[in-house]
Amino acid sequence: MNYEKKNMLKKIDKLLIEKFPHIILGFTVFWLSLIAFGLYNN
Repeated sequence: MNYEKKNMLKKIDKLLIEKFPHIILGFTVFWLSLIAFGLYNN
């Protein structure tokens, strides 16, 4: 049981490392577009 748990944590960790940059990139682009939209409307 303990070994399986460790293995699952490793998988989740790998997934996070692979997906995290995309999440940050998407978030940054979202915020920049939001700010640009706000400035454009004012």
